Amino acid sequence: MKIRLLFSIVRCIGVMMVVVVLNNLAFCDVIHDAAEKGDLTKVQSLLKDNHELVFSKDNYHRTPLHVAAGAGNKEVVALLLTNKAEVDAKDTTLRTPLLNAAENGHGDVVDLLLAEKAGVNAKSSWEQNPLLLAAANGHKDVVALLLAHDADINTKNGHGETPLHLAAANGHKDVVELLLANKADYSILDAIAGDELDKVKAFIKDNPKLLSDKDAFLREAAVHGRQDVAEWLLQNKADINSKDTAIGF
Repeated sequence: MKIRLLFSIVRCIGVMMVVVVLNNLAFCDVIHDAAEKGDLTKVQSLLKDNHELVFSKDNYHRTPLHVAAGAGNKEVVALLLTNKAEVDAKDTTLRTPLLNAAENGHGDVVDLLLAEKAGVNAKSSWEQNPLLLAAANGHKDVVALLLAHDADINTKNGHGETPLHLAAANGHKDVVELLLANKADYSILDAIAGDELDKVKAFIKDNPKLLSDKDAFLREAAVHGRQDVAEWLLQNKADINSKDTAIGF
């Protein structure tokens, strides 16, 4: 009889624990949904009932701050930060709320997060950071904000690409100019990515030995579809060891 009673108690406790877990998961889904939609009133109500939801995570370990920042919902971001949300929380790929906001060009949210000392150079597991993604997507104002907070201007992703290279490759000339004005490194590969044939010629005119890497330059031109650059490189097959090297400028 006692054993049967003990089993009944254990089973009841187990059922109660499952219900609690399921309820918590349900509320996590609700607050993430509200944060992404910018439903400030709903987020306020949920936090009033259970403040711990500010730290809740979805299946990808994203917090409400992650989704609100990525969606550009400034008021919700401000509310979550006031409620002590972790400004540098990381999801399963180590992305932070700042990276999400910067990637999508939400300058007002980026400003809020930086004011809370968000890690400006924090990288994801894909070796991406806020400046790399802001530059790649042409968000000039966000790039300027990040640089003003000491973002590493020559940071590189997992492919060795810098913010300037990504901006050039994606045709964001205003971002390229901003980065150059802030002393970003500039190489012939960046010129090729940006389809700047005159600058490619200038690099090689100043240093003809660069043609020894012509195959690498051709690959770069091919990747970005820079036909004029590729054709010019193919036309210049001069022997770099010859004193009579002639390059078609």
